[in-house]
Amino acid sequence: MSDTDSKKSIIEASTSAEARNPPSRRNFLKASGLLAAGAASTSVVPQAFAASREAPGQPLSLPGAFSAAAKTPPETPELPMNGATLFAKACQAEGLAALFCCPGNYTVTHALAAIGIPTYTGRDERSMSHAADAFTRVTGEVSATSGTEGPGFTNLISGLANAKAARTPVLFMSSNKSVREEDTEAAIQLMEQQSVTAHMVKWQKRLVNARRNHEYAAYAFRQLKTGVPSPVHLDFAAEAADGKLAKPGDITYNFDKSLYRTDAKPNPSPAHVQKALALLQQARRPMIVSSTGVFYSRAWDALRQFAEKTQIPVVESGAMRGQFPDDHPLSATCAPDALASADVVMLVGQYCMPNIGEYAFGPDARYIRIDPAAEDIGRNLPIEVGIVSDEKAALEMLVREAPAMSPRCLAGRNRQCPQEVRGRKR
Repeated sequence: MSDTDSKKSIIEASTSAEARNPPSRRNFLKASGLLAAGAASTSVVPQAFAASREAPGQPLSLPGAFSAAAKTPPETPELPMNGATLFAKACQAEGLAALFCCPGNYTVTHALAAIGIPTYTGRDERSMSHAADAFTRVTGEVSATSGTEGPGFTNLISGLANAKAARTPVLFMSSNKSVREEDTEAAIQLMEQQSVTAHMVKWQKRLVNARRNHEYAAYAFRQLKTGVPSPVHLDFAAEAADGKLAKPGDITYNFDKSLYRTDAKPNPSPAHVQKALALLQQARRPMIVSSTGVFYSRAWDALRQFAEKTQIPVVESGAMRGQFPDDHPLSATCAPDALASADVVMLVGQYCMPNIGEYAFGPDARYIRIDPAAEDIGRNLPIEVGIVSDEKAALEMLVREAPAMSPRCLAGRNRQCPQEVRGRKR
């Protein structure tokens, strides 16, 4: 057998074995010699497949530091402390659910991890910012992501843009160099970061004074936990993270969270609720659009009760799904033909508003919108009834006030209006 034939048979045999028992990448690279200079032989690669195999089901071994960290109790912050610890204390009080970070901004991220915030690390700000966005979209809880200054900060931008488009309340944090190093070559990664994020955040601030970190944590969480959700960006200059705080008087605006923000939600006007119900009763083919605000206000139970009481179909829209079951007889999420037939549409928590024609509703459809931001009602679509309210509060009032209604044709595909939804019997 020639040398070429021998190499070919080795590769084929290794490939067949690989399909049955795939190797780990780390052992493959180690065994192949590809991590060392001069690994050029064509026979190295197939040989590495055999050398790198692990026993089926063998777990990935973790350094002992992982188990030690899991057993270490969270620190209890006490004076004296630095500005990063003061900020972490405020985040802990607010129930920050998780931190997704990578190397950089060490003083702040270490303080958050030490105080007990669940912390997940990676090698790149982009992946970690997307992880924070995904975590919050799934759980509904505020999370944070962090990166280093300059080029590292710019890696956060794609995740920030996604969070902005999806209206995800994620706290984006980045380090920055000392204020005294501005406009010098001493800080090669220094850049003015606020202007980059200005149009992608609900609120932002550059922190430069450790004494005021608690105050600006209050600003951040007021924005993250009230109104229409969206990301917030905080930029930590070295003075804000490293500054020393020795006594209570060194901390300004150090109030409990119950004193710097309210849990109260806007409630609907009874008159506007009655106008909406009257319009829905007159409709032949009404439809409810359930979106982001239903998820963040945890209004899915009230949504289902209202839909079932009024027999109005529901279609889901937005960055997350699951507010209304796909297998429910009133679900129209998978029935695109239904949209064009709707004559009255009630938009609930639809923060990213479509233009006329962007959704498949007909040109003569009339609209009701429930939204906590009065200034946004009427943007992009003509709204006949606008209800300024927390989505859950509005739906709960609608459940109480709505009369029981009979089923109506969902899709308008059949003039006889059969008792079916998306091909399923009611």
